[in-house]
Amino acid sequence: MKGTSVQRGTQAASRRIPLLIAALAAFTPALASTAPQAAADENSCQAVQLTSVPAPVPVLDWSENLGYDRQGNLWVARIMRSEVQRFDRSGQLTAVVGVPFPGAVRLGPDGWMYVASGAVPTNLIPGTRNGAIVRFDPSVDHPAAQPFSTGLGMPNGMGFDAAGNLYVADSQLGVLKFGADGVLDPAWTAAAPKNFDLADGVNGMTLNGLTVAGEDVYVTVTASLTGRVLRVPIAAPDHAEVAADLLPQAATALPDDLTAVGDTLYATTTAGQLVRIDTRTHETCTMLTGQPLTAVAADPNAPGELVLATESGDLLRVRAEH
Repeated sequence: MKGTSVQRGTQAASRRIPLLIAALAAFTPALASTAPQAAADENSCQAVQLTSVPAPVPVLDWSENLGYDRQGNLWVARIMRSEVQRFDRSGQLTAVVGVPFPGAVRLGPDGWMYVASGAVPTNLIPGTRNGAIVRFDPSVDHPAAQPFSTGLGMPNGMGFDAAGNLYVADSQLGVLKFGADGVLDPAWTAAAPKNFDLADGVNGMTLNGLTVAGEDVYVTVTASLTGRVLRVPIAAPDHAEVAADLLPQAATALPDDLTAVGDTLYATTTAGQLVRIDTRTHETCTMLTGQPLTAVAADPNAPGELVLATESGDLLRVRAEH
């Protein structure tokens, strides 16, 4: 199954090249030296319990994203190594798949794993088309990545809807929609939010994390003035609205990845917070503070538990106390 290339870019971004400097800075915050801990201010949620799996080589093993396959194996995107690693339920490394600068790792409706490739800030430069979506069979001993769609900018966050369509947060091109055959939906994509699209609530640039919850796509805006999370209705992508602003609840914010569990979103920030968002009330609270967090996934093997990826490469496990 081979997709088509993305041909159109974001004209607005080409007029704002100097602002790429700010976006690059958002991707390289200083690593925090403090250990993660439960938040304890008036905007905090319940305390969380933590376990940690240290990175084999800190920073070089930067864990950009993560996701689970149908067998319950955890796949971790090691962006500095340009590979995606498979860990079984006991935590043993069992496979490695080469993917250039991997971002989001998502289980597709066909049982294959889909990975955003090219999640590197140089791909923010207008006109570059080095990004791609690749896929592989996670059940074999030696998986190999195959192209699904090419010609993207800087793809990072991804998610599937119930119909099998794939949505991609491309930090250069905006929110993209692909059919199950890998072909871009041009009409939907043209109507969806782009960088600096103030009419759709994009008060910044570098759309980054993405998750699908029911009939909505949720997207983070990393280089945002308010730490913004957007809600994009699948049926009306030109009617995006603000799902939540993480500032000042999440300190300096810089929202990265997010995942949905029921009516709740869990968002990570490169400033070091795990933030819970109620999609019904738009209320937010900080669950965790510590080292820069890059991604979050719900563990299907342990309901109620989340696994967090970090810039250091450590993998953190948390559970909210109810």
